[in-house]
Amino acid sequence: MSSDTGTDGRRLVETSGGIDAPSRSDGFVAGLSQAVGGPMGDHAVPGRWSSRFWIAARIIIALTCATLALSFLQKSPCRSGAWADSLQYTKFCYTDVLALYGAEGLSDGKVPYVDTAVEYPVLTGAFMGLIGLPVHSYGVEHPEFNQYQAFYDITALALFGCAIATVAMLLAIRRRRPWDVAMFAVSPVLLVTATVNWDLLAIVFAVGGIWAWSKRNPALAGLLIGLGAAAKLWPGFLFVPLFALALRSLHGKGIFAESRSRTASVPGEPEGSTRNTYLVLARDIYFRARRGLIIAWRYVVAVSRQTRSFLLAAVTGIGVILAANVPVMVTHYDNWHRFISLNTERAVDWGTFWYVGRWADGLFMSGQPGDRGLFQWLSDSLNNPDDRLLNDVTLGLFVIACIGIIALTYFAPQEPRLAQLAFLVVAIFLLFNKVWSQQFTLWLLPLIVLARPRWGAFLLWQVAELGYFLAFYGELLGASGKSVIPEGTFIIAATFRWVMVAALCVMVVREILNPELDVVRRTPRYGKLLTV
Repeated sequence: MSSDTGTDGRRLVETSGGIDAPSRSDGFVAGLSQAVGGPMGDHAVPGRWSSRFWIAARIIIALTCATLALSFLQKSPCRSGAWADSLQYTKFCYTDVLALYGAEGLSDGKVPYVDTAVEYPVLTGAFMGLIGLPVHSYGVEHPEFNQYQAFYDITALALFGCAIATVAMLLAIRRRRPWDVAMFAVSPVLLVTATVNWDLLAIVFAVGGIWAWSKRNPALAGLLIGLGAAAKLWPGFLFVPLFALALRSLHGKGIFAESRSRTASVPGEPEGSTRNTYLVLARDIYFRARRGLIIAWRYVVAVSRQTRSFLLAAVTGIGVILAANVPVMVTHYDNWHRFISLNTERAVDWGTFWYVGRWADGLFMSGQPGDRGLFQWLSDSLNNPDDRLLNDVTLGLFVIACIGIIALTYFAPQEPRLAQLAFLVVAIFLLFNKVWSQQFTLWLLPLIVLARPRWGAFLLWQVAELGYFLAFYGELLGASGKSVIPEGTFIIAATFRWVMVAALCVMVVREILNPELDVVRRTPRYGKLLTV
């Protein structure tokens, strides 16, 4: 067993199996461990567990299965699809899976994109049809069969499979820190939102892309990220940190270094002779041509491996996205375009930065023309098809944030880890997007596990998310005519969630600028060689 000491004086323990001990490396866990005798001792040999069945990875997969089982139980009151008297809100069990089985025409046997428009990217629509159409066909032959319940149950099992695969890949990425993945496994967010929508499908592809990148397989990484972007848009954002890392890798490579001048007199000839002039000119042309070839060759071989890997991943990913979308776009453009038009036209959604700002405007202004605050004015712009200014504002803020992340990557004292940058990109998108559905928080779960596996801040964030989840259902009941909580309570919950995600971003940036604070880098045998 070996150990190291972090900058905060806390011992970082590596067991005989090379596994990090959270009770020694995480202050919050160390404090909790006092209830059971304190942190692991210097002479403990937990590596002996490696000969037993219940090793860390299996425990975490078992915890994931337990959380998913509880998730299924939590949503079970809604499984039948008979949502009378606002059952889906009073039981906190609403799910798009059931709502859209009818709304998207699957219950009538309609083929996604062919017979009906779908509000999701192509791969998600195909996933819905792959399960929904056989369920409908069986239901037609067996009228007593509950199609809605069967569709939900099969979809839930498929999504649970995606969650378990995600955990397996997180464990593969963090072989020496498996207990970090318990954050994902026991997350309340996973419990209450796992089957609200089809987001776990995109998550498994996104995490798969990060795993492939950690294995130095850029083509596979691009393929998986491309599939994720074809299921939900956000996995495509991972190309931003990959580009940032590639740009940093070019620093100091000298690709554009100037060559020394090669022009000189030809020995044995008078400097002023005509023959010497032509020979010098020919020699100058030769050296200039050779210099051009050298510069071109440097573009090919002198760029970093990281740059070539990024280009390969990007080309592969774009190819996958085009392959998934172009056939549907060409043959059924209007049905394919529904995803884009819906997100363009969609109003400000509950709990977002813009929603809270609009509420604050209402405290001081009437909201009528001539008496509107900035947030109310921007929200109202979405009603104008010719000038939906808020869409441009949110896009502009996201682009500015991405430029800032690229600059942070370039000027950081040490190359940031991919997971840190990926978390920042996705989190900032959510912080300033006009829509932040309850299940969108799932996107951040695997990224924070890899970016900043600190239990204290993570659990506080989970409390904020759980509080928002409860307040959100109170808001839904209020919208259906059953007032449960005042609007101000929901605003407080939404603000707390926003502040916690923003705080996590600040913490990640702090560790990028001070890599000695990064607990993952401080893990023995990781150090500076860690890329993810």
